Amino acid sequence: MAAMQHAQKDYDVFVSYSRKNREFVHQLKDRLERNGLSCWLDTDEMKGDEKWRRQILEALSRVRHLLLVLSPHSLESDVVEWEWKNARYMGVCVQPVVADGYTVKDLQDKLKRWMSDRHIHSISDDNWETLIAQLKSPCVVHRVPKPNAPSLPQNYVQRDALFLPLKQKLLQSERDKLVAMKTSLQGGGGFGKTTLAAALCHDPDIQDTYDDGIYWITVGQKPDLYSKIAGLYRAFTGQERSITDDDQARHALDEVLSGKDVLLVLDDVWREEDLALLMHGGERCVRIVTTRVFDVALQADDFVDVKQMSNEEATLILKRAFDNPLPEHDEMFGRLAKRLGGWPLLLNIAASALRKEYNRHKLAEKALFYLESKLEEKGIDLLYNPTAEERLRSVSSTLAISFEMLKERSGELPPNSDWELLFHQLGVFAENENISLSSVAALWGETVDVDEVIRAFADLSLLDEFDGEQFRLHDVIRSYCISKIADTKALHARLLEAWGDPKALPDDYAWRYWSDHMIKAGNQQALAAHLLDFGYLYAKLKATDPLTLLVDFVRLPREG
Repeated sequence: MAAMQHAQKDYDVFVSYSRKNREFVHQLKDRLERNGLSCWLDTDEMKGDEKWRRQILEALSRVRHLLLVLSPHSLESDVVEWEWKNARYMGVCVQPVVADGYTVKDLQDKLKRWMSDRHIHSISDDNWETLIAQLKSPCVVHRVPKPNAPSLPQNYVQRDALFLPLKQKLLQSERDKLVAMKTSLQGGGGFGKTTLAAALCHDPDIQDTYDDGIYWITVGQKPDLYSKIAGLYRAFTGQERSITDDDQARHALDEVLSGKDVLLVLDDVWREEDLALLMHGGERCVRIVTTRVFDVALQADDFVDVKQMSNEEATLILKRAFDNPLPEHDEMFGRLAKRLGGWPLLLNIAASALRKEYNRHKLAEKALFYLESKLEEKGIDLLYNPTAEERLRSVSSTLAISFEMLKERSGELPPNSDWELLFHQLGVFAENENISLSSVAALWGETVDVDEVIRAFADLSLLDEFDGEQFRLHDVIRSYCISKIADTKALHARLLEAWGDPKALPDDYAWRYWSDHMIKAGNQQALAAHLLDFGYLYAKLKATDPLTLLVDFVRLPREG
């Protein structure tokens, strides 16, 4: 079953509260303990020499219930909100109780929707026994998945003409009207479909409405749908599940989505049959589908055509490069925006290049002239409805500007023989996946300072979602990189050689994609032999899970 039932824990109750209610909380704690309930309270249990967030998460892993003390102060506290959100992500039962001196009616306007749906306890004599009985009962709860939508780009600008109608559609005013709805965002690569969907996921009003969870699946051109559905199942239940056929996949979707107010984003869908399976289940689950394929988009109830940005929106992205853009530069910003054709992918890269040049001397006009001259030199002009081929040439030319900036500023960074070659080689990694710096280090070798080079690429917005340890490549950028690799098979083989023993791979990416790189290096027979080797199978299971191992077997006949 999808609901989680907790085993014995170290404490019965974690008390989450505002310090403004400290006196009430200590009285409440004493009363709970007299009724045989052990309580975790930050003022009693926190250690001053440790980071408090880590201590809170550790405490939440050791309790059955979080008692959320409701007051105007706690409902405005970022810390309290962080505590109850993480409790829900971890499958801890959250029991709201009204602080002394307040009523539910006093707090109604500040309550989150999920709080309003719960029984809200009080400490009056009439309700006390009910609260005690609830806290002593086994905790059976539906876990809320931790948000996994991509972060927004550094130079993000909200596109109101697209964002606001979509938000309004998703914010249906009455809960009983929330029904399964499917909206597709269709447009070319790099036009901002994924960013638009991510912005909706990060919106607080959307998060409040879809209080059973917002979950993101990046599908891609050759998806392992069973693995992705198993990941969804794990996120909603905290449990592993093996899925090997469509019937099992549909059953898993039914189990975790049934009766829940969930927003499910299906990003970068290419095939109608992939979408059909992922559309199963969840009578109240709302889905957003992003796709470049018109026939896929037509499978949804509503269709949104995501085209290039308006010149005003494009100008705002470029203005993000400066601390305080001045009105006298508006005309030049507008010319640059038109030249870049309202294409968010290029605009984001151009804005980061503009910022880097501006930061050298803090002269806005000089930076603007620099970028304009570079665009002119590279022949980048997408003003007049460019073809797909012209857009791709513009990607190459815009990236060339970034590489030139890196070479010109090489004194700031470790010397490297060829910035472009290093960047192109990133295309060898799997599509739509987090790429670890340790795997990049294996590919590039010891002579390259991977951390510095990757940070330089990220500073110029050539990478997505860089967090210091891993990143992603936009699929348009990845396609460009692959087109520049002379011998992809040899590059896959080089990465495999650097990883070494497949029974002792260095990181999660390597364990999950070693078999994929084996196939692309032309080593199908060697992979088949490893899949009969008990030592490899044992090591893979120990490092990952049965489903990840199963993917190795699935890849071989399908791609070999």
